[in-house]
Amino acid sequence: MLLTIYSCNDAIKRLDDYLDRELSSTELVRVERHVKLCQSCSKKFKFEKETLDGIRAKFNRIILPIDIYERIEQLLELESGNKDNH
Repeated sequence: MLLTIYSCNDAIKRLDDYLDRELSSTELVRVERHVKLCQSCSKKFKFEKETLDGIRAKFNRIILPIDIYERIEQLLELESGNKDNH
């Protein structure tokens, strides 16, 4: 089966999903083939990936309280209860 290669516009439309690993295998191959052949898109994808990796690294350094998930659940339950009373 011969897969077509995406245009620049098609590849850029899928940039976020590509970086978040949310593309189907067919879409992934098409995007990767385009990026290998297109220097302009390759630069855009590289820049976005480096930016996203930097943000993720910063978030990984944030120290959260041990009970953060329980506190969030309690606040969500409280908020849900307030909506039911209105």
